[in-house]
Parts: sequence; structure tokens; C-alpha cells
Amino acid sequence: MGEEEPLASARANDPFRRRDPAPAAHPGRIEGVEPEAEIPPPPYSLTGVDMVFIGVRHRPEVVRAILPPELTPLPELTGTVSVFRVARGWGIAPYSACFMTIEVENYPSPDGSPAYYMATGHFSDRGGIVMRRDYNTNFLDGGSRQFIDGDLVRGIGGPHGVDALSIAIRLTGDPPVTFSGIHNYIGRNRNGGLNLYSVAYTGPFHTAEPVSIDIAETASDRMKTLRPAELLWGLQVPDLSLTYSPPRLITETAEIASDGVRVTLLDIFSRLRQPAMVLGRDGAVVFMNPQAETLAAEARLVERSRLNLARRDDRAALVRLVEQAIDRGTGAFDLDPIAIERLEGRPLIVQAMPVDRAVAGADAALVLFSDPASGAGGNPTRALQLLGLTPAEARIAALVGSGLSPKEAAAQLGNSEGTVRTTLTQIYQKLDIGRQSELAKIVARLETIGA
Repeated sequence: MGEEEPLASARANDPFRRRDPAPAAHPGRIEGVEPEAEIPPPPYSLTGVDMVFIGVRHRPEVVRAILPPELTPLPELTGTVSVFRVARGWGIAPYSACFMTIEVENYPSPDGSPAYYMATGHFSDRGGIVMRRDYNTNFLDGGSRQFIDGDLVRGIGGPHGVDALSIAIRLTGDPPVTFSGIHNYIGRNRNGGLNLYSVAYTGPFHTAEPVSIDIAETASDRMKTLRPAELLWGLQVPDLSLTYSPPRLITETAEIASDGVRVTLLDIFSRLRQPAMVLGRDGAVVFMNPQAETLAAEARLVERSRLNLARRDDRAALVRLVEQAIDRGTGAFDLDPIAIERLEGRPLIVQAMPVDRAVAGADAALVLFSDPASGAGGNPTRALQLLGLTPAEARIAALVGSGLSPKEAAAQLGNSEGTVRTTLTQIYQKLDIGRQSELAKIVARLETIGA
């Protein structure tokens, strides 16, 4: 074997490469993390995720032994084996994990795609606490690590101090392709029934040749039973973003469908360039993106999932701003920003605007924090979807709001001018505005937080 090189990506010249710290004494045990610290409820947004996947074919007798009788396997008897590490994110990061799945069909799918039955796995730290307790009792304590071994990318996982599972892939050298979508996962809940949860993902996928999956005799009986019959494909996904919905009983079909919409919007939210929070009334933090987490830690803005500003007057002013945005609803795009003090450095400029109810699942406002010394910016199209617009409406709104006429926007999108004008009417109704100049103000604000 070659010398172990900590993995962030699989090649020194890979643009997605990052250097991780050396593995801890126990795989997945991350120094400085207090697993029992207060953990907020889902959904959870995770970024900086490094994953190694191998697609497998299971033996028929294994599927019959492992899969719950109410689930139907795909005819091909396929599944996956994965090792991954989460660097940062709202609620449960950092942690590491490995898992093995069986693909199933004919379940109450929110989007018609197959689901992955999470048959076994090992999860560390805060993520492990939540995943074992709330999402899937098939999961066990443990963790994983990844590294480069010559021309191979390796992942190793299992209980703390035990290398139970080892997988290896060899990258093809093809350029990465960025994909976004939703995967649905099924696990056991604490009462013996089945949970379903959705995970929205976005990331650069590198194709790979599957090389090996080794399961040690020290592994759990279930993991040893799941030794695959055939290796089918490999993938490496560095710097992935994931958004987890809450776990639902598999019979809660309406809630599962709503969760699918919500995690898609929150995946967009997690990739906004500017620090952003979704706040409920009285300053309760519903969600924050990674930039806001960093800011909150540096400036100590949040304590126990609630605002904790340096000055009491600032907190009262921000709560009033949030309540105004919530109470005025879709028309609250003209609220004046406020300045709040932080413990060190210049004050932060804060804006609030209404957010589509599907994002938070309740009345809430999108709160944007701007550091006058920084100069972030980007395309506002994805951010417009957080306000309740469809992807097609958001594209038209971004163009017309940036100053193009409906005719010019139609030409750029390949649509008819009539289609663009009809869509603009729908956009104005959703945003509770009446003219292009008002749309321009909204777009100008959102350009600073483009995803």
C-alpha cells in the first residue's frame, strides 16, 4: 500500500481539493466537539461534505433476510456502500459516517423515485446522536475517515477503534459534473415502524472505477451479511451540500411531500453567499446557512437557538423588524435595514424580508446580515425562489428586475414576449408589487446574497 494521505479530494491538482486534519485516534471522533450539547430540531443543512460511493448488487438471500417485509426491492437487487465526513453545517455538524443500503420501490415516494433502505451504518458525534435516536435505529455508534493510497481513494469506517468496513475507488480522470436533486431514505424508528426522510443534495460528482469492498470479521453481523455480490460503479463527491428533512412515518405521505419541497428550498438557502437566518417571532432561530453560523460564532449572535445580541436595544429592534416582515407578508420588501453592534468590529447591517412559508414550515422572515467591509454578490435567481417563485418565474424576475424589458428578457430566455408578460403578472401577484421599479428594488437586495 502507498502512504496514506488525508483526503479532501482525490488528486493534488483537483480544484475541489481541501486538506483535512489528520485522523483522530478513533475514526469519526472529532476533537473539541461536545456530543451532548443542545441540538436543534431538523431540518439540517450540511456543507463541506466529502463522500465516497460504490454501487453494488446484493444477493437475493441477503435482501430477503435484511429488508422489512413491507418494502419491495428493485428487481436488480441494487444498493450502495458509502463513507463520508461532514465538515460544517447547521445543527449536527461536524461528524463522520459509513452506511450500506438496499434500493426499494413501491413505497409512498414523494417524487416517484426509488428509495434507499438504510440497512446499517456507523455515525459519530452530534450527527450520530440524532441519526441513531430520531432517524434510524439501524445506525450504530462509530465513524469513518478517508485518505489517498497511491492512485486509490479509500474510505474506512466502523465502531470507534475498529476498521470494520473498507472501500476503495480509482478516479477515471473525467471532469466532475455538478448535480442537484433529492434522495429518499428509509430507516427504523424507535417504535419499530419505518421512517422516511428526504435529503436534497448539490455537488461535483467525479466518476470512478470501483476497486474493492472489504468487510472485516470484527464488523457487525448485519454488515457481514451485506457483503455485496458485485461492484457496479464508483463515485467521489467532494464539497457536497446536503439538507435533511425531519424523519416521518412512512404513512405520513402529505408531510413527506411538503418536506421534499422544503429541503429543495433550504438547499438553495444553504448556498447563499451572504450570512442569512430564518427567524420566527421573538427571535427564535429556525435555520441558518453556514455563513451565518460562522458569523454567529464569531460575534456570539445566537445562544440556545435564540438571538443573543450585544445590546438589548438591538435585539428588540431586530425582533420588531422580523415581526414587521411576517405581519406585512409578501409586500414587506421596503423595510428599512437596521444596524446592530457586535462585540468587536464594525456594526452589521441587517435586512429582513418575508420568506415563502414552505421554507420554514411556519411564519418566519429571511434575515440577511451584511458586513459593510465585505463585497459579496451573485445571481439572485435562486434566492428569488425562497420568496415563493417557481424556477421559471425566478429567472424572468431576475432579468426584468435587473433592467431588461419583457421583450429583451424573452429573447434571452427563448420565450415569447407574451409568455414573459403573463409570467410577470403572476410574479407581481406573488410578491404583492405592481411595477418593474419595485421588482428592481427586490432584485437589487437579493443580488448581494446570490447563490
